[in-house]
Amino acid sequence: MIQKLFFAFLIVIIPACGMLDNMAVGPEPQSYSFNGVKLIHPSILDGGAANTMQQDTYSIGGQSRLLLRFEDFLAKIGNVSINSKVYANLTLASVADVVLAKTNFMLCPITGTWMMAATWYKAYPMGNSGTWKTPGGDFDQSGCVTAGTVTDATLQFDVTSWVVNYVVGRNMNYGLILYSTSSNPIVIEGDTSGAFSPRITWVKNP
Repeated sequence: MIQKLFFAFLIVIIPACGMLDNMAVGPEPQSYSFNGVKLIHPSILDGGAANTMQQDTYSIGGQSRLLLRFEDFLAKIGNVSINSKVYANLTLASVADVVLAKTNFMLCPITGTWMMAATWYKAYPMGNSGTWKTPGGDFDQSGCVTAGTVTDATLQFDVTSWVVNYVVGRNMNYGLILYSTSSNPIVIEGDTSGAFSPRITWVKNP
């Protein structure tokens, strides 16, 4: 009789333990560095200029703008949960600039293809077809977003609409452009920063 009760107890408790394990596993966050990062400015005419890419920091303000693209996004888009938000995270070099950056930084969908040889005037260097329609980059002004939640010196931009309208809706991953409405320079951590590089984050599809 005791053995029967013991086995009955195991039959009940083992599945329950499995349910608890499943309940303990929450959504899996994904975080990737933007691996296409390019600074553009009217004074920089050389698309291969060393100070426009692979930098520890970038100064944004006035006419300095930053092109950002996660090159592998289309291959990973199936992992993005439709019920979660997608964020772009940018970390400032100084926490003292948080208010200025939240007020003036704009992150917008780029609407045409570009290469790492891009400049203020050229999206890519091959012929007239590579010229931006508008100097400084072609982007969707109506899709621009400002920073939301801030953790210390890290700004968080909700770019879910860009993902829905461009990456998913048009199968286009042209990335985003960061500009500032202020002439005062704001320094952000660059793509060679191990812990604070510009990143895109989302929750993985279960």
